[in-house]
Amino acid sequence: MISIRKLRLHMGMTQKEFGEIIGVKQQTVCKYERVNTNVSLEVLQKISDAFGVKVEEMIEDNLERYIQSGNRRNISLEIEKYIINRVRKLNGKELKKLIKFLS
Repeated sequence: MISIRKLRLHMGMTQKEFGEIIGVKQQTVCKYERVNTNVSLEVLQKISDAFGVKVEEMIEDNLERYIQSGNRRNISLEIEKYIINRVRKLNGKELKKLIKFLS
């Protein structure tokens, strides 16, 4: 798992600067950096896009946090939204590959 704090510090950014890039306030970045705070897949995708870090590298610990909190229904919804958003972004060729793979 890539720590959001470690990533931010590696980039030499303050919480405010990091938050501006991913579209949240400094206080929210502070919450994300706490161990007990869940980070949505949408935010993980923004971090992935901004810093070139794979969501898969960040998601494992996020899933564990949801499971530990007993919030399994929310993680299912988050995963569903993430998958739907990714499928919507596929071009025709990629969509055909996915359909073939799923068949």
